[in-house]
Amino acid sequence: MKFLHTSDWHLGRRPVGGIGSFSDTRFNDYFQSAKWVVEKAVEERVDLILISGDIFDKNTISPEVLDKTMEILKIAKDNKITVFAIEGNHDRSFSGQSWIAFLEKMGYLKLLNSSEDTKVDHIPFKGFNFYGFPYLGVLTDKILNDFMERIETNNNILMVHTAISSSEYLPGTVDKEVIDKLGRKFIYIAGGHFHSYSAYPSENPFFFIPGSPEYWDLYERDQKGIIIYDTEIGLARFIPSKKRRVLRFEFQCKSNTEISENVRRLIDTDKISENDIAILNFQVTEFDGYVNADDIEKLVQKETGALKVIVRLDYESKSVLDISNINSNKIELLEKSIIAEKWKNEFSSKADETVRLTNALKKILRESGPRSDIFAMVDEFLTTLLKNSGGIECEDQKDHT
Repeated sequence: MKFLHTSDWHLGRRPVGGIGSFSDTRFNDYFQSAKWVVEKAVEERVDLILISGDIFDKNTISPEVLDKTMEILKIAKDNKITVFAIEGNHDRSFSGQSWIAFLEKMGYLKLLNSSEDTKVDHIPFKGFNFYGFPYLGVLTDKILNDFMERIETNNNILMVHTAISSSEYLPGTVDKEVIDKLGRKFIYIAGGHFHSYSAYPSENPFFFIPGSPEYWDLYERDQKGIIIYDTEIGLARFIPSKKRRVLRFEFQCKSNTEISENVRRLIDTDKISENDIAILNFQVTEFDGYVNADDIEKLVQKETGALKVIVRLDYESKSVLDISNINSNKIELLEKSIIAEKWKNEFSSKADETVRLTNALKKILRESGPRSDIFAMVDEFLTTLLKNSGGIECEDQKDHT
């Protein structure tokens, strides 16, 4: 048997703002990448497609999103390719059935939906037993540990919307130790949730994340694609996905004049093509006046035909702002004082914990740079602070975004 493993399509996603031609183009990009996935399944002659969560970007979708999704899944149906799916944190509904469950009723896929209680949902298929869990949030480790003890079958394959991490600020992730134990009973674990390709362990891997086929966030840098797995030979093959081209350029400049020179030089080299997304990062050592980033973006977009240009200016000059000589302990005390005395909200009574958690988030971002899961991290951060805080209903109690 041969199957294709994919995850995190995020159909229906739009950039922040959600209007204009750029938003419309990016909206369609997600459908184009998902269509490429299914067409690749046909080309590879697979028996099965596994979608490990987050087919949709939101659990409430428009008729247009539903219609476009069914058109894509119909390609698999017409080619007699079975589709198994699980619900991700973006798919789950808390007021009735999810749209993934609706797609199952319409005959486009089969939903595997084990739960944290005694229910262990699996589907036999071509000599293998397929198990599936939706997004499990903070209970991921516990539920998977308990679940493993109830498995009595062989030739098992598991779908679960999770990724490996030991950080308490990354909700819905799983410890390596849990995955190692699961590896004794499952020949392949089809993960998701994170948007970059990964395989664990490095030798003879069995836990895979294909990554989102399209950029969920423009600052995602690692590989994205699909995985083709052949059970007869036990071989997993990664194939990069077809996605919007995102280019990144780094510049070191001493002044605003050098910024202009680098912009003109970049335009003249023709490195940016029509419909590309270009991100220009300028590190400027001396501040000698205000530079309008919007003007640079419009100029580069006009002369190259780029779909979108994003300019970021980082001034290192101490004449702009210099807090390097302020003791970190004094900064922390100042932050606590502001939160406790000025905010006058639910966080004020937990100023110490608020500062501790925000500093932990800052450390993670300093070490890893921009992350696609920052919203989930903040979501978990807010939940930690606000739970049991006198009737405040955390958004995290309903969904992780």
